[in-house]
Amino acid sequence: EGASQCVDLQKVVLARRADLQVGAVVSGLDILMALKYGGHTGHLLYLRPSSSSKNTSGRDAEVAEFVGCSPERLFRLSATSHGSKTRVVQTEALAGTRPRGSTPEADRQLLQDLITSDKDRSENVITGDFIEEVFEDMSSIGLLLEKDEDSVIIDIEDEANIPSNRAELNTGRRKRKVFGSIQRQEENMFFVRRLRQLQHICRLFEGRLADDAQSSDAIRHLLQNLHPTPALNGYPSAAALDFIRMYESASFDRGYYGGPF
Repeated sequence: EGASQCVDLQKVVLARRADLQVGAVVSGLDILMALKYGGHTGHLLYLRPSSSSKNTSGRDAEVAEFVGCSPERLFRLSATSHGSKTRVVQTEALAGTRPRGSTPEADRQLLQDLITSDKDRSENVITGDFIEEVFEDMSSIGLLLEKDEDSVIIDIEDEANIPSNRAELNTGRRKRKVFGSIQRQEENMFFVRRLRQLQHICRLFEGRLADDAQSSDAIRHLLQNLHPTPALNGYPSAAALDFIRMYESASFDRGYYGGPF
């Protein structure tokens, strides 16, 4: 029965749990500061859920803290410049991963292995196609504008671009694809985001909000339809979630992990 439910799965992303014991009292904020000043690159977040529980002495029991350092942003909605009425939605497909090497040569070899991997390239394509579907839907209901295909400029400064291997990352489809209000240049938009311990294949996506669209409507639509992306749970989303509930949730619950903040 389990196998029959997985026939249509193109991708599923399972999580692992690790329990660590430390020899001193450490707070979530201590970990957050260590991540911030320890050379880690990412979107830092800290959450301390409210709790009314009491211990046997009648005092407040210990409250769990949630700390994260995510390499990817779900989406960003911003004006193109100060005072501008032009609003742009930006998101990214971050899928396909290798560790960093312990030496420059090992690091280059891992990078080469990543960008020539059919499996990792396919994972990124699946996530990118999902994002395109969401943007196309936003265009069809008037939230995003159609625009000239040459009007999008994406700045990937400080990222590890890989010009000598761009041909390896081509999916074999059209090199330029206009999908609703989103632009994609297959060869040019693949790059590798290199972090302290990991390196990921990444593509950036951008769309312009319609002049009469409400920002709140766009945000609500993105939260409801862009999360979770295939990079987080798999694709198709419903089948992947069913698989995760069946096999992963038997051992632990993800809780806040993977949720949008």
